[in-house]
Amino acid sequence: MRYRETGQLHPTFHDSVRFVLDYLADHYGEEGMAAVVKANALEVHRSLKERLDQGDPTELVSHWIYYLGREKAPYRISVEPDRIVIEVLECPAIRFLRKAGRPVSPNLCRCTRLTNEFWCEGGPFEATLEILEEGHCRQVFARRPAP
Repeated sequence: MRYRETGQLHPTFHDSVRFVLDYLADHYGEEGMAAVVKANALEVHRSLKERLDQGDPTELVSHWIYYLGREKAPYRISVEPDRIVIEVLECPAIRFLRKAGRPVSPNLCRCTRLTNEFWCEGGPFEATLEILEEGHCRQVFARRPAP
């Protein structure tokens, strides 16, 4: 994994991400926001994408375990040979924004969905994201059927 910092995130990190995503969507539309999310997904997490393209989801699993653990977010993860299910019981970004009295944006979940889709684009996995309720989602990475 490219980034594995320790310690607390900057106190305004989640609000800054929300603000930037909303700004991009408001000024450049969904396509403009998606272009920035794609660049981040493919550049910052290049090795994760490369491993997924090779059919190896171990870095993806490590990424989510690390990120959710660092954020002290409750989650469940199931790793099977052809499917990974990550259920985030309390999204750390939404939790932070609610606690700080800041607005919550649907663009946060869109960013997660788009990032997962870009990681899987053209590779042997496909990603889906199901919002179960605000701050609670299920992300599924399933191996595509053989052609």
